[in-house]
Amino acid sequence: MNKYTLKFKDKKIETQYQEFRRKEILRKVFYTMTPSSLILNVIKVAVDLSKSKYDQLYVNCANIAVIIIGVLLVKINEKYLRFFITLCSVMTALLQLNLDPNDAQKQDYYNFGCVVTSLQSVLYFLSDFPDACIQVISHCSIRLSITSVTTNYVDFQDYLLTIFAMTFQFVVLYKCDYNSRKHFLLRVKENQWDNQLINLINSPFCQFKFINEELKFDLIQSNQLNVFPNYNSNFCEGCNFRQYLRLTQVYENQNLESYLFKCDMRNFENTFEINLFKNYQQKLKFINLGVETQKHLIILVNLNQEKNDHKFKKYLKQAKEEMYKTVKIFQKNDSEFQHSFRLGVYSMISLNSKQIKKINLTKRFQQCIKLFKLYGWKFKLKSNCQVYIYSYYCQINIFLIQLFLLFQNQKKQFQIQYFDLIESENEVNICIEPYDFQEFKAEFNTNFFINQIKNKILIQNNLKNQQIQLIKFVEIPFNPIEKSEVQKIVQQL
Repeated sequence: MNKYTLKFKDKKIETQYQEFRRKEILRKVFYTMTPSSLILNVIKVAVDLSKSKYDQLYVNCANIAVIIIGVLLVKINEKYLRFFITLCSVMTALLQLNLDPNDAQKQDYYNFGCVVTSLQSVLYFLSDFPDACIQVISHCSIRLSITSVTTNYVDFQDYLLTIFAMTFQFVVLYKCDYNSRKHFLLRVKENQWDNQLINLINSPFCQFKFINEELKFDLIQSNQLNVFPNYNSNFCEGCNFRQYLRLTQVYENQNLESYLFKCDMRNFENTFEINLFKNYQQKLKFINLGVETQKHLIILVNLNQEKNDHKFKKYLKQAKEEMYKTVKIFQKNDSEFQHSFRLGVYSMISLNSKQIKKINLTKRFQQCIKLFKLYGWKFKLKSNCQVYIYSYYCQINIFLIQLFLLFQNQKKQFQIQYFDLIESENEVNICIEPYDFQEFKAEFNTNFFINQIKNKILIQNNLKNQQIQLIKFVEIPFNPIEKSEVQKIVQQL
């Protein structure tokens, strides 16, 4: 809500709130106030004409004109209802001129002023806070102006008291309108909760309320009502629900309906379970919903399904524990497995990194060769020149790790495998010499990590003539790189 006007920032909710107020109270006030005001003003005009008092006719005639114009506007569009009520409220301030000092007594003035003030107060609380502020300021200003002009006297005490009264009214009206809007939001959230129950609860359920005047349970909505026992397709949903309450035994001599009748459902806890008599396959969950309106939810729980879910979770937990034990055994006994395991974990962690930087590709190859040499694998890089690329830092590391692991899978541990780097203007070709190219190609194309990153760092997604084509210059998103500038930097290095 806006801090000052209390208007909802969401236009849809504000529209719903205004429609709710029109439907709830404003239309009733309009259809009651309009004919009453029109009749009273017409009677006053007729009385003044009969007594030849023409000096006060303008007030009542103005009121009649405002009422007629307002009715026409509201009939055209009900959005003008707020404006019409505000205008009518402001016009009531002119009724101070509607008494004749020669005919009226002092008590008449007092009584008439109290009645008008009461009507104005009602209209304040019917209006939104900004409209109510306009009414309060208008009433106080018109009242003081008329008093000062007719008495030719200015009492500063009246002005100070009026300012104090206005301030007090603003505070009270602000708080009342704020609470009214909060109450509306509560109703909206409650309705949203009711509408989302079917999406949130997969189990069969019935949402209902108890009508005290009729002493019966009324069904609000249901999900999979045909799953409930004793369902009859010839009955309506409400009848099926009440039949279920009557035929379901909670105890030997008590059905579910009488059980709920005897219990004060308002004092129930938020959630509790009901075990059914001689029914070991199902049970009921009872949930209290609603704040303003007491609503209740009965969920049908299949105990067999619960047992199956429990067994599945138990089996899944045991499988995870066995897998963890297996990994620990391999880590202790197989250093090669431990090495591959760590590289796989690194690849998984770094997969979604988006860091782009300048990479010495030759140095990266030499580091990988040195790393795999510790485990008896022999690799050699033919090229000795320094090759630089501008690419995704972590993805290049993952790619090189997976590339070396693919060679490791060919199980030719004691033979030297060669790499070569051929640099061109826009790409770097990695030349490979696998022992079984077709097997290597198949594993390359099905490797999970390579498939995730190849669109970012490779020109060709697949192997071509035993060459892998790396993108030499990867552009940073929303900030394109000038390739000529990067080439100058590389040459300087």
